[in-house]
Amino acid sequence: MIHIGFSFLNSAKEFIDLWHSIQTLIQRYKLRVVPYEDDHDKIMEVYQSLGIKFDFLIGAFNSSQILFLLLANS
Repeated sequence: MIHIGFSFLNSAKEFIDLWHSIQTLIQRYKLRVVPYEDDHDKIMEVYQSLGIKFDFLIGAFNSSQILFLLLANS
C-alpha cells in the first residue's frame, strides 16, 4: 500500500490520473489517498509524518527549507 498525502490546495488528481495509466504495470501496489492539513500550524506535523502516515506528499515544497525545519525540530 502506498499512501499519498494531498490537501485542498494540492489536489492529487493529476497523480491519480498518472497512476491509472500505469496501474497495469504495477498491479501489486495499491494506492491510498490520505488528506492532510497544509495550514501554517499543522505543516510541521505533516512533514514529520513522512514515512509514517504518508509515503509521498502532493504539493509544491521547498526541500531545503523542509530539511532545515525537520532538523531544527528533531
